[in-house]
Amino acid sequence: SVLPRLLQMLSEPVNCLPIEDAPREIHCTGTPRGLQAGEWTSFFGAHAKSRYMRSEWPVEVDPMSLLRRCCAGEDEEEVIREMEADCGLGVSALLFSTITALERRQGPRTARQQLSKAMASRSRHWGLQAFDCHWSQQVNHAGFQHYK
Repeated sequence: SVLPRLLQMLSEPVNCLPIEDAPREIHCTGTPRGLQAGEWTSFFGAHAKSRYMRSEWPVEVDPMSLLRRCCAGEDEEEVIREMEADCGLGVSALLFSTITALERRQGPRTARQQLSKAMASRSRHWGLQAFDCHWSQQVNHAGFQHYK
């Protein structure tokens, strides 16, 4: 059938090219203690695909795994801030993307705490949304818009 191929074509991630003089917070080039550029690219690609095709997160970009790898230590807040300086709304998307798994694994209280962190992160970088192709063209907002 042609439909699966059409959905696959639609779900191909948009190539977000750097904008000249764009704020540093939308570059998503990676940080030493946080996500690397390739991880951001894969994470945004999986998000873009999920806008059109429902599927499980690929293992290498599962949001919980990414967050545990970079931000599970005592310096979590510091690492998150470093990552936000590189990919502000990407960090917001990452935090939002972990809420469902946290609720399943650790309960609603932990999920609400993560929601609070995600919303604070998004608020800090809200002014960048017009410049951030990853946020506007790749992130599947429907996956977390129902959280209030």
